[in-house]
Amino acid sequence: MTGQTWRHYVDYEGRTVELAGGETTVGRSRTCALSLKDVTVSRHHATLHFEDGRAAVTDHGSSNGTFVNGKRIEGRVEIENGDRVMVGETVLVIRLVPPAPVPGATVRIEADALFCPACNLPAPRGAEACPACGGPVERLLPAGPPAAAPPPPPFEAPPPLPLSDTVPPVPSAPLAAPAAPPPPPPAFAPGPAAPPPPPAFAPGPAVPPAPPPRPEPPPPPSGEVLSSIREIELAPPPPPPRARVETRPVSPAGFWIRVAASLLDGLLAMLVSMLFSALYWLTRSPVFPILGMVLSIAAGLAIVFVGWAFFGTSPGKKLLGLAIVAEGVPPGGGIGALKAFVRWIGCMLSGFLFGIGFLLVAFRGDKRGLHDLLAGTAVVRRS
Repeated sequence: MTGQTWRHYVDYEGRTVELAGGETTVGRSRTCALSLKDVTVSRHHATLHFEDGRAAVTDHGSSNGTFVNGKRIEGRVEIENGDRVMVGETVLVIRLVPPAPVPGATVRIEADALFCPACNLPAPRGAEACPACGGPVERLLPAGPPAAAPPPPPFEAPPPLPLSDTVPPVPSAPLAAPAAPPPPPPAFAPGPAAPPPPPAFAPGPAVPPAPPPRPEPPPPPSGEVLSSIREIELAPPPPPPRARVETRPVSPAGFWIRVAASLLDGLLAMLVSMLFSALYWLTRSPVFPILGMVLSIAAGLAIVFVGWAFFGTSPGKKLLGLAIVAEGVPPGGGIGALKAFVRWIGCMLSGFLFGIGFLLVAFRGDKRGLHDLLAGTAVVRRS
């Protein structure tokens, strides 16, 4: 086995690294021969020693320790093929591969040596499974050189033929007899007479008389008639008759009842303001007066743009049985957002004119103010 050396391998993280004999430093530092990118490994964690098929590991007082087959070590500990050395969270599997035997040399194998039949590698003593592939191990001796094939049997020549001065004659085939003449054909014999052909005409069953001719169908209608019929069939059905809406006469609301309805609407906004004023006097918080003013304005705008536009009334007018209607429309619905906005502008204009626009209600026969004339609306009594 001169010139043959042991080979040392380390398997970790799905990789295999071959290490030379001697010492190999293991750690997180780049100066280590085996540098590991593991934060749980110290910078100079441990050292692996390899020499003539023997291996050892030395821990350098690492913070997370070094473990051999699950046992923590201190200092230097001998390891064998297949041992698992754990540094930090990285597991190193040690593999020691013996040198290949020289052909023709005698290989000395220990009596208790173990081998893996799957990968043909030695296993540590006492192991139950191969550390490399996990397969079962056996006490197997390496196969010797193949046995030489047995020599072929000697070739035996066939015995020589006997020599003879005369050659036996070849028997000739017997001559064939002449062929007999064919028998004469038999004389023609008349066969049975053929049946007579059927008569050319045989009387059949009586033919029924022909049916009388059918009457001619009436001529088809002309194209104009068909087109008019199709138009009638495809025409949409007429709409159902509209239900008659009975309109009852309404009477315009007077000046004073409209004043009372406006006072009731103002009372609603005033109640909101008084509520927040009371909260201010109880808490002395400046938020309540501002909130009360904002909600009072919002209530007034809600009366205009919700009550007038969608319901055609306001809380005060509803209590007194009044309704705001557009010209030519019976009461019962709103006047729309546009007419409500124009009517509100008319109310503002009447206020700027010292209430003259509101006084028109008292002097006109149709009881309409300036805001009613601008928006085309009227205030009537509900029937």
